[in-house]
Amino acid sequence: MRGFYSVLNKYFNMSVLSDFKCNTMMCFKDCIRCFSEKCCLCKQICKKTYVWLQMFNEPPLKYLPPFFKVLALFSLMVLSMQIMFFAGAFIGHQFLGVENTETFMKDIAEQAKNPMAALVLQGLGSGFGGFLLPALMFSVLVSGGVGDYLTLNVKPTPKHILLAIGITLSAGIFVSLLVDWNNLIQLPESLKVLTEMQKKYETLIEAFFTDVNFPRFVLLTIVLAVLPAIGEELFFRGLVQKILSQTILGNHGAILVTAIAFAVMHFEFFNLFAILWMGITLGYLYFYSQSIWVSISAHFLNNFLQVLLKYLFAAGIIKTDVTTAESLPIYTTLSAGLVMFGLLWLLKQNQVMPKPEPVLTETQTTKHE
Repeated sequence: MRGFYSVLNKYFNMSVLSDFKCNTMMCFKDCIRCFSEKCCLCKQICKKTYVWLQMFNEPPLKYLPPFFKVLALFSLMVLSMQIMFFAGAFIGHQFLGVENTETFMKDIAEQAKNPMAALVLQGLGSGFGGFLLPALMFSVLVSGGVGDYLTLNVKPTPKHILLAIGITLSAGIFVSLLVDWNNLIQLPESLKVLTEMQKKYETLIEAFFTDVNFPRFVLLTIVLAVLPAIGEELFFRGLVQKILSQTILGNHGAILVTAIAFAVMHFEFFNLFAILWMGITLGYLYFYSQSIWVSISAHFLNNFLQVLLKYLFAAGIIKTDVTTAESLPIYTTLSAGLVMFGLLWLLKQNQVMPKPEPVLTETQTTKHE
């Protein structure tokens, strides 16, 4: 019997035979008597059972370790993306003149021949199904809602918004230097498929803006600016960065790893450094402000400016396509970099401290006892 108690003692962290000074028979008698205060065994079993029952009442993914949370999130992303891509292909086939949906989904060159159907496919499959929908679903599964966990309820301050605008504009100029450095890298033949993929995507973007009118400009803004800004920020900064920050990586490591994932998943090799830096910048905007709306605003501004400038060029309002212009002078990019780092420093001085994550422990069982 003492061997049995030694096992219980080790698991329940009790001192059945010494600390509480009760013998075997007394414990069993007290167990029968309505879980008396004298029965240390029953008290510990009740406390453990209460914690387990509380866990079953919580959202199903709340107590998963960070690695499994990230795994579950990306699994949701793959599933949701597949479903919404099929939905987009169905709409294209039924209403937008797509004949072979399987070929249309796989071949970017085919998508370039039908820009409207391609926009619907990208908006539903990538913007909504790839990031926004899985982010909302995962937030519900891990917290029971979306407002608090994704900090959608946190209203950004005007100072944070203004700093985010300044940082985004200066970063947009600074990354021109990073694009130049990126273009100096020569890929081996085995990875030439990456450059071919990016060239095909650039051809698709050009098709989006061919014979563009204002209604299509609005649709382009929704698909290329609004959905990516909201969906990608909720997914990467609101979830991936948040989860990784609870690991050994810490806040700064989480920002870097999340930015790497953010850059890689854009599949744009010649813009890899630029996207990586923008990912880091967006990560610090979210971390220092603790409001997802700050990074969403910055992300939207960055994407919308590119859509707007492309539209103005396609409509003949401006003579130069600024989005594909040659390299900027080095003094311009470095000056913009200094401004950007200065504004980031100001943002850090106005940092909002993150709230600690609630954790269910045995101390929450006091009322139960």
